[in-house]
Amino acid sequence: ASTAHAQYWKWSPRQEYHRAAVVIRANDGSGVRVTSGTIIHFNGLCGVLTCAHGLAGPRATVRLQNGKTVRARCTVDKNRFDLGFVLIPCQPDLPHLEVGSEQPREGEQVEFVTFGGPQDKLRHWYATSSSKTLGWDRVFNTYVIHGDSGGGILNSHHQVIGVQSFGVDQVGRFSWNGPAQTEVYYGAGSPPLYAIRSFLRRVLQRFGGS
Repeated sequence: ASTAHAQYWKWSPRQEYHRAAVVIRANDGSGVRVTSGTIIHFNGLCGVLTCAHGLAGPRATVRLQNGKTVRARCTVDKNRFDLGFVLIPCQPDLPHLEVGSEQPREGEQVEFVTFGGPQDKLRHWYATSSSKTLGWDRVFNTYVIHGDSGGGILNSHHQVIGVQSFGVDQVGRFSWNGPAQTEVYYGAGSPPLYAIRSFLRRVLQRFGGS
């Protein structure tokens, strides 16, 4: 991913904290949904923060970057925001990212870390925060594709300050390797940081920390 489609993405260099990114699979009865997520640590709570629309039912399968695959229970936000959480045991050999406390300012550089693209390949790139909002959701200036949903949006301290939820405007289609076409969107929507922190506090109250 270091050079492919550089007209869309400003790729960031590979870092150890990128190993906190995971692939989530959930079966809603009609097929398997595949989405991204991030291992986080929040006031003693360990698990994977993701988007609600990537989860189906009370359980999901999480593929970790230490070679393990974990089947775990999950929950979603009941307060409208597209947020989900998968409870997994803490993984001492993998990074657990903290959740930020400050919403990024307009024009501030952020980093997206997801598994969108071919064969659920890890992708990470720089973007900037926008002043634009859609309802309560925040918007970031970047391109996204299917599979990026649920991926973490990180600040310069490698803290999670957003969760990729939706693409704003479809701008075209392209092929990674072969005839299959992927829809490309400009503008990445995320629930606001206060909603993420509020959701995680409710998860903590319900399930407790580790």
